[in-house]
Amino acid sequence: MLFRISALLIFLSSVSSLQAQNFTFSPGNDYYGLLEMEMYTEHYLYVYHDNPDSAYITWRKMENTCPPEWDLQMCDWQHCYSGMPNTGNMNGVANGNAGNLRLIVNPFTTPGSGMVHFWIFPTGFMDEYVDVYFHFETTVTGVSTSVFSNSVTFCSGHLLLNQQTSGNAIITDVSGKQLMSFQFNQGMSSHDLMGLTSGVYFCLLNGNPFRFYKP
Repeated sequence: MLFRISALLIFLSSVSSLQAQNFTFSPGNDYYGLLEMEMYTEHYLYVYHDNPDSAYITWRKMENTCPPEWDLQMCDWQHCYSGMPNTGNMNGVANGNAGNLRLIVNPFTTPGSGMVHFWIFPTGFMDEYVDVYFHFETTVTGVSTSVFSNSVTFCSGHLLLNQQTSGNAIITDVSGKQLMSFQFNQGMSSHDLMGLTSGVYFCLLNGNPFRFYKP
């Protein structure tokens, strides 16, 4: 009887060791990505394992703190899904190869930051999960939610300012690259932006950013 119990324990231990997987992640299980405004970017996190058998992997979304205005799309190494489903299974990844999780993100015109938290675990063994985090931040933060105001307007290729004080203005593209700068005086002033192509730009007035679209 003791022999049977010992044999059963050895068998269960061997099955468990075959199922257990040791995962590693590249560039790490804490991924940091920078988002361009008004643009889709892809962000990869690669999953490796050191078991000689193929690893069947399940990912489960646990938390998403990104602004609701952002568009996030989830992919693994075989499939892309509509939006951000809560869970998905990856097919086997052979030893020495890699699977990947991929998030495609567009913040549109909403600057800010956020995090998506996943559990990654061998399929069927959720208690062996590893926490994985995607951290995102836009290239421009603190932008006024008001595209135009009584003090900042855009008309016929000119930026029209009505300011209570004089100061400095900086025009940047959506990546934060400075394109031009100029001084403005108190009261009404007009500034030629005809040299800029059509698109979304940011104007920093004494450090306060405003977003505008040039047709």
